[in-house]
Amino acid sequence: MRVKRNNIVAVRVFTGRDLIEKLYSEGWEVEQREYGLLSGVKKLSKGAINAISDLGDNLIVKPISRSKMGKKIIDKTQDSIEDSLDKRIKLDREIKELDKSIKDLSLSNEDSAKSIKNNLKNEAAKNKAYILEDKSNTSGKSFENGTIDIRNPEIKKAVRKKLKFDGRKDMEHFNNSNDLILFKESSGNPALAHEIGHVINRNSKGKAAKIDREAENIIEEFHKPADSPGGRDNSKGLWKSVERFFKGKKVVNNEKNASENAIKLLKESGASENELKLAKESLDKSLESYKEEHKMYYKSPFINKLQSFRKNKEK
Repeated sequence: MRVKRNNIVAVRVFTGRDLIEKLYSEGWEVEQREYGLLSGVKKLSKGAINAISDLGDNLIVKPISRSKMGKKIIDKTQDSIEDSLDKRIKLDREIKELDKSIKDLSLSNEDSAKSIKNNLKNEAAKNKAYILEDKSNTSGKSFENGTIDIRNPEIKKAVRKKLKFDGRKDMEHFNNSNDLILFKESSGNPALAHEIGHVINRNSKGKAAKIDREAENIIEEFHKPADSPGGRDNSKGLWKSVERFFKGKKVVNNEKNASENAIKLLKESGASENELKLAKESLDKSLESYKEEHKMYYKSPFINKLQSFRKNKEK
């Protein structure tokens, strides 16, 4: 899950997004990992890729844009993007309703919910993750749940200066951690389990770890169309759309893997069948929301390029 830019106040003095922005302002690069776009073009220079992209746009996109079919494709693609926006709004409402049900269930059995949360925290510690928790329960001053890689010693040192610890043991726990989990308490145990699920992916060996590394490198770009007016950012090009289709799949798969880990963790932590059912419904709908974002992510460059060619024709 992403870490969103908000004006936020957290429990340990410094907040998630403020923390990231402060590190960037001081010259640190957070979550900057090597990422290969497509295996077949890793060795191509940026200039060569741009040349191929321009050639494809001129040979394929330009003729389509100026045909009668071009207008229909533009309208159909825009309708599809708007449909994805509407679906995400609907999914968001449904997720909030499910999260409310999860919270009500936790309040009806606080001891069980607390026990599950403690077990999850222990699992996070086993996976060398430090949890920065916001207990304010306010919607205006908060952060979205997410994770930050703090393996780089210099980044960890910079982060440590911004936090206020609950004693020496708490500081030692941070010093021994590789990841920082941002967790808003009001989001519930399923959300915490999901973020721990991301850490488990990152620490694993093989495909899940590779997908996590690649997904984290593009997550900010992935969310841009959904955060932009009309569900589209300013990217253009057929090649860009193809590239984004495959890159975006990695983000969706990474979320899927984290949610599968979350259900397993909740079950091992003592969650009841009803709690597991609600958690799975909420996480599944969150995954559906990511799938709709994926559609906007890869369709934006294509429709933008079509429209730019068509506008030039009409001038």
